[in-house]
Order: sequence, then C-alpha cells, then structure tokens
Amino acid sequence: MKKIIKWLFVILWMILLFLFSSESGMESTKTSQFFVTKAESILLHWVPNISLDIIVFLIRKAAHFFLYMILGILVSNATYDKKGKQLSFIICLLYACTDELHQLFVDGRSGEFKDVCLDFVGSSIGIYLYYWFHRKKIED
Repeated sequence: MKKIIKWLFVILWMILLFLFSSESGMESTKTSQFFVTKAESILLHWVPNISLDIIVFLIRKAAHFFLYMILGILVSNATYDKKGKQLSFIICLLYACTDELHQLFVDGRSGEFKDVCLDFVGSSIGIYLYYWFHRKKIED
C-alpha cells in the first residue's frame, strides 16, 4: 500500500506537469507573468539594470528546473532500492522527452532540446538530493 501511495504522488506530479505543458503559449505567458511580477522587484533590487526579458527567461527556466527537481525526488522515493537510482534517471529523462514532444502539438509552444536538458539536470539534482538525504538519515 505504501508503494502505491508513493507512485500516486509521482503520477499526480506528472499530471500537473502535463497540465502546465498543455497551456497554450498565451496561457503559459500569463502563468509566468504572475511569478515575474513577484520576482521583478526582488531582482531589480539586487540587479538594477536587469531587463524584463531576462527576468522572464530566468523565471521560465527556473520553473523547468524546480518542477523536475521535485519529480526526481518523488520518483526516487517510489523506486528506492538497489537499482532505483538508475530507474529514476531513466523515468525522469523519458518524461522530460515526452513532455517536450507533447509541447510540439500545443498552440504557441515548442519542444526544445535545451529544455529536456534543463529538466533532466533538475530531476538529476532531485535524485541526488533524495539519495544524499536518505544516506545521511541512515548514517545518523
């Protein structure tokens, strides 16, 4: 039962990612704009000459990274065993590829190889964080 709940969290997170990917270009821009307005004053305080285009770019790429970092943690939690780490990498990479492929068919969106790479880096860090914290918990 515990394993089913872990996989349920993975599936729910993947559905959330799919829903974000299903947003049209205009809807996605609106979603990003919410976070841009929140981050703009903070970033302008630290980097006064930063352009709005750079802020938008940073927010959108940070979203890729952090959403997939969470996916990496959740998948690692669901697959934890001797070969779980390798399986986690494969699942996250395949999902990142299919996510970008899906975006090729969404109005105003595009599938980008660089986003697959960013997603995979985010999920890889999530996987490593999960295993690092898990190992620390065992050592203590």
